[in-house]
Amino acid sequence: MTYRVVHGAVDVDGVDPRLAALIQACVAGEPGARPSPAEIIARCAVTSALVDDPVYRALVGTDGSAQPPLGYVPTLVPGAGTPPAAPHRSRAKLYLGAGAVAVALGVIAALTVQELDGGDEDKNRGNVAASPRPSLTSAPAASAPGPASGAEPAFIEATNPNRDYWAPADGGGGACGLPAEERAGRADLQAAIVSDEDPSAQRMSGKVKISFRFKYADPDLGRPYYVSVAVKPPHEIDSKTGKPYAGLVQQNLGLGYTSKPVDLLKPDTPSFGAPYVDLTYPDDFQQVVMGKPVGSAIPVGNDPGNWTVLFYHVKSPKEYASIDCRGFVAR
Repeated sequence: MTYRVVHGAVDVDGVDPRLAALIQACVAGEPGARPSPAEIIARCAVTSALVDDPVYRALVGTDGSAQPPLGYVPTLVPGAGTPPAAPHRSRAKLYLGAGAVAVALGVIAALTVQELDGGDEDKNRGNVAASPRPSLTSAPAASAPGPASGAEPAFIEATNPNRDYWAPADGGGGACGLPAEERAGRADLQAAIVSDEDPSAQRMSGKVKISFRFKYADPDLGRPYYVSVAVKPPHEIDSKTGKPYAGLVQQNLGLGYTSKPVDLLKPDTPSFGAPYVDLTYPDDFQQVVMGKPVGSAIPVGNDPGNWTVLFYHVKSPKEYASIDCRGFVAR
């Protein structure tokens, strides 16, 4: 829910067009595009203080002699004129609307606090590993891998929070806290993640080369078989700075930056020893939200720590399942 609050769109279907436009303006992604309180009051054509509204007074149980609380700021706009007539709605519906908004805000606040509470990565990783895996996509179960449907997918985008995190192991290597969502049969995925400048480097600082292939072209796998790679920084990234949010260290709940899906089982793919697909991070990666690119991939040095690399079997931009998880340490 936190991810959707930040990146999603507000559903205003059925809302009066004038009110819908105001709501959409208030939740604009860019803070500078949002109206000020005075602009909101003016657009609502308010002609009286809230404490003078009979519906509000009945809702809070005040009478005509009630005085505004200390610090109350009147919402009256001098000279605003008479507000346009609005469709009649029963008081009961108004009460329900106010209650629903309060409940929704409380849920969002609770979830946000829950996500932000406890910044220790090891603690968070332990909680994630102990929890059942959420359904990240609508991809079918591993027992029913089928060919990609429809046109060739050009990208993938996050549909739900993603809690796949990689951590290095003592003595080398590493592992992710969650298992793959789908097995790729006998077509073993081989992958290598190395520094593009120094393949022997243990920590990445520049460009990263990601190579992968299926060692065996399993005839039981559906064709075509598209694979996209997602590279996740350890923390949520501020799109304005390309670095973690200042003063707020939040684990990355998105897909990070993803590559264009590639078909690993083309008709001419040999049954054994297919050629590797080589990708370079950040050059071949981008972030996609609501079907549109929203930012280029950041340098790995912008967010030192444990980066996660996920390999996805893709059927459509919003239908995919993880088949492998790796990672690297950035400095």
